[in-house]
Amino acid sequence: MRKVEAKLKFEVRNHLQRFEVELDQLSGEQFRVRVGGSPPIRELEIRLVSRTRHRWTVSIGGRIHDLVVLGEADETRVDWGAHSRRFSVVDQRRRRFRQVSGREQDGIAVLKAQMPGKVIRVIKQEGDAVEAGDGLAIIEAMKMQNELKSPKSGRVRACRLSEGDTVNAGVILYEIE
Repeated sequence: MRKVEAKLKFEVRNHLQRFEVELDQLSGEQFRVRVGGSPPIRELEIRLVSRTRHRWTVSIGGRIHDLVVLGEADETRVDWGAHSRRFSVVDQRRRRFRQVSGREQDGIAVLKAQMPGKVIRVIKQEGDAVEAGDGLAIIEAMKMQNELKSPKSGRVRACRLSEGDTVNAGVILYEIE
């Protein structure tokens, strides 16, 4: 069995279906994707050949596929050949938090890095006012850019990152009061 460098779990929804997805980074450019439960409905090994801002070239089962990946509001659109699919990605941890709490957190919210990555952009600094769901920073991990969002409304009490920083999993990045 191959060693997994990083793992993500999330839910993908389109207008007809909902799928649980696990993404394992096996090496820098090699990924295993499992769609569905246990056993998975489908399992793929994907190699990222190249990537620019919106154009991705991937190898799936030895076949090369050119994809155009565009974020549109709360949806992502993926075009390849004559096909086009729209879907939304739901972070399972955020969904569980909303289901359990049903309200914003009281006190200080501490946001930690979920996996190693590089800080691409710092959106909110210490002292800035934020609303629940506001973007705080953009961190690139596993060749994907992820926006770190505020879990509550308030003020940034501490911002412990700068653009270009490399962060490790578990490191405190923000405190929101």
